[in-house]
Amino acid sequence: MQLEVKTILNRIQHFSGFVYQEVRLRCRWRRLRIEIRIEPHQSIRGKCSQCRRPAPGYDRLPERAWLFVPLWGIKTYFLYASRRVECPEHGVVVEYIPWSEGKRPITTAMMGFLARWARHLSWRQTARSFQTSWEAVYRSVEWFVQWGLARRKLQGVQSMGVDEIHWGQGQRADSFLTVIYQIDRPLPATVVGGTQANPSYTAPRSGNVGRGGCQRTAFCLQRYVAAVPQCDCGQSRPSLACAGSFPHHDAFEPGRGPSASS
Repeated sequence: MQLEVKTILNRIQHFSGFVYQEVRLRCRWRRLRIEIRIEPHQSIRGKCSQCRRPAPGYDRLPERAWLFVPLWGIKTYFLYASRRVECPEHGVVVEYIPWSEGKRPITTAMMGFLARWARHLSWRQTARSFQTSWEAVYRSVEWFVQWGLARRKLQGVQSMGVDEIHWGQGQRADSFLTVIYQIDRPLPATVVGGTQANPSYTAPRSGNVGRGGCQRTAFCLQRYVAAVPQCDCGQSRPSLACAGSFPHHDAFEPGRGPSASS
């Protein structure tokens, strides 16, 4: 059996209602790029992006590209002309696209890929290694952290630990992150502290965890993900980027392959 790129994509990135039409290797401005063209399944209606219910088609938008995980070090793009559907409840809206999040020009698989590598490398080095921008890495980490927060489970917590992580360059840096984590089970940690040393700061009670106690520290969460690989944190304090079970990411996680994720 001859192995094709479509076979690999259908194995690790299968999207119901869509088919991979063709995979082409192109050269633009003396740089190679892989273009994967996607088409909707002829017998499956598009879904409303608001309620995720099937709806009749209305028209199609111009084709656009999403950056996908690089294959063999070559920049890879998904190409697809989105449909607009006429939902009985929400009217004419763009269909639900499973590999896209809003208007981001990067696939969700690529955002998870960049966010996980950002735990091992600096954001700038991650961007250079995978031929993307620092902004793309930053937005990927931000999205991945929010994805994990929305799916974390805090039921059955009996013992907790509170610690301070020093963040910054040099010993004189006055940036700290207050981290609350469960010490008897390897669950994701929660950042609830500020970004600068403050003697009058008091960490929230455990009862506030999960009820908006850390909504004001979104930027701290992103700094925490970048700072964890640089400090000596044991297995009892896993990174928040590990929260939940992110779909379609196992095969792209650093140090793991399809065999390890299956």
